[in-house]
This record gives sequence, C-alpha cells and structure tokens, in this order.
Amino acid sequence: MLKTALVVAFIEAVGIMALTAVAFGIIIRAKCTPLQKSLITGVLFSFAAIFSMITPVEFAPGIIIDGRAIMVGLGAAFGGLPAAIVVSIATSAARFYIGGEGALPGVVGIILAAILGYSWIKICKCKGRPKFHHLVIGGTMISLQLVGLYILPWELANKIIWNVYPFLLPASIISTVILGTLIEREHALFEATIKLETAANTDVLTGLMNRRGLEISVENNTEESGNVNSVVVFDLDYFKAVNDKYGHDGGDKALVSFARILKLNARDSDLAVRIGGEEFALFLRDTTAEQAETITQRILQNVRSTPIHFNGRSFPITVSAGISEFFAQETKYSQAMHEADKALYQAKNNGRDQMVQASNLAAA
Repeated sequence: MLKTALVVAFIEAVGIMALTAVAFGIIIRAKCTPLQKSLITGVLFSFAAIFSMITPVEFAPGIIIDGRAIMVGLGAAFGGLPAAIVVSIATSAARFYIGGEGALPGVVGIILAAILGYSWIKICKCKGRPKFHHLVIGGTMISLQLVGLYILPWELANKIIWNVYPFLLPASIISTVILGTLIEREHALFEATIKLETAANTDVLTGLMNRRGLEISVENNTEESGNVNSVVVFDLDYFKAVNDKYGHDGGDKALVSFARILKLNARDSDLAVRIGGEEFALFLRDTTAEQAETITQRILQNVRSTPIHFNGRSFPITVSAGISEFFAQETKYSQAMHEADKALYQAKNNGRDQMVQASNLAAA
C-alpha cells in the first residue's frame, strides 16, 4: 500500500511539474533583472513544493513523504542561490506549520535538497542547460536528502530509508528528468525566440541594428529618461559613384568599413544603426548636441583616414552627418530623426564631408 501511495504521489507531482515548467518559461521571458527572476523562481518552486505536500504519504505518525524535495532541489538548481534561499525558507516554514514528529527531519531534508540541487548544477557546470546524464546525476543527488531522517531514532530512520529509498531513488531520477526536460524545452524556445528577434532587428551585411530594431530600442530606452538625447544621421558621400566604379562588392566593403568605425566610436549606451542603403544613424542617450558633435567629428575624421581596400586597390570615402537634440518627454524620436535628416541634407548641400546641427537650421 505504501509503494502504491508513493506512485500516486509522484504521478501527481508530474502534473505539478508541467505547470511549473510553463510558469518558469514565463519568468525567463519577463523583463526583470537576474536577481528578480531568481527570487520569483524561488517563489514559484516554493508553491510547487508546498502544493506537493497537500497529498502526502504518511509512513508513520507525523512522518510525511512526498515530492517536495524534487521541487526544492530543482528550484535551487535552475533558479540560483537567491531561489535556493527562498524555496528553502518558504517550504521549511510550511513543513513546520504542518507539524508532526517528522517536522524537524523534514526541514533538514528540505535544506539538504536545496543544497544538493544547487551543488549539482554547479558541479555539472551545465549553466541551466542540463543533458540527460546531468539530470540522472541531479535526481540521484537530490534523493540523498533522505539522510535528514537520521535525526529521528536510528531504528525508525533505518526502517523508513531502507523501505522507501529503493523506490524513491528511481522516482527522484524520473521526476528530475521530466521536469528538467520540460525546463530545457522552455529554455530552448526562449533562446529560439531571442535569435529570431535578433535576426529581425539586425542588418545582415553590417551586423548593426536595423531601423526596426532602433524603433523598438529607442522606445524602451527613452521612456524613463528625463535627460536630453541626441540622434545623428550619416550618409556616405557619392556612394552611387563608388558602386558604379567598384561594383556592389566594393560598395558593400565601404558600408562594412563605416559600420565598424561607427561601432568603435559608439559607447555602451549608444545605438548604432543602419537605416537602409548608405544611410546610418547613431542614437546617443543622455547626450547634448554639443557632445554629439564631438563624437560625430571624431567619426568623420576616422572615415577620412581609413581608406577602403578592395581587390588590390584602395579608395577613400567620406560621410556627411546631421545632428538633432531632443527630450523624450517633449519630442518623439521620429521627429528628431526628421530634423536630423534635414540637417544631413544641408550638410550635403554645403559640400559634403561635414556635419550640421538641426538647431542651426532653426536659427537660420
């Protein structure tokens, strides 16, 4: 009867695992800091562990056996140290609340499960992407939490362990493989989504962000900024002549060269973008027009001093630029782009290989 009850308990745990994996997938997709995700993961696995204690198998009066150790161990493994702490405290508190003679060894087992789960993922060094053999090792390690029963009288502890462990070990391994596989699936789906989004927002030739990516990033990056921002629009001078003389491969070489210069001069907070064709942009967060002018002047000088080498030949290129300053709360970035475009057009009319401030146009 005991083993039958254990089978039922772990079948129920599989259902909890499936729901837990889906919820875990939502967490890793959320726009939170790593610490926040770890803490939320701890809360999630705490609920799963506590829920698994609702229908326990009572081996002896007050001695409760269920699937909580799997949830605690895997919560610590996949959520990290903050999750391990949260799931240990929350599940231990619930076990104390349930009470009974086995409360203390139960809490010891919970803490051991968290330590074993966290240690397993670190020892395997699989960084949240465990393979089958990693999961087998993990299930085996987490099952060792049963030694916490030795807080009980030796004879009773031996009786429980020797009767239950031969079943608990394969059940622990199977449960770990099931939940670990489900979580791995969520990781794989998340990474595939990120790759698709990155591909959709990246220019294939230069590796820079494309216009779609700029629009999404600027919208996310300027919502909470009350400081001034600047945008610089660049256009390669006489690019059609470059294509005509050196072919599209030569033109592509020039585009890639400029993109490299743009990235080298961009700060971590900046967004370097290929708008399309020979037109590029640099979004400068928390940057005044005067600061943007210094950065732009450096880029123009780098371009002048970097000839393009193609098919045994070399040729120079230059770029023109328009700069626009704006506050996120007052001006939409699309309007700033429009003003920078007008400034760029003026730079072209002035003879190219130079920059123009949009504010100077307004003053004129």
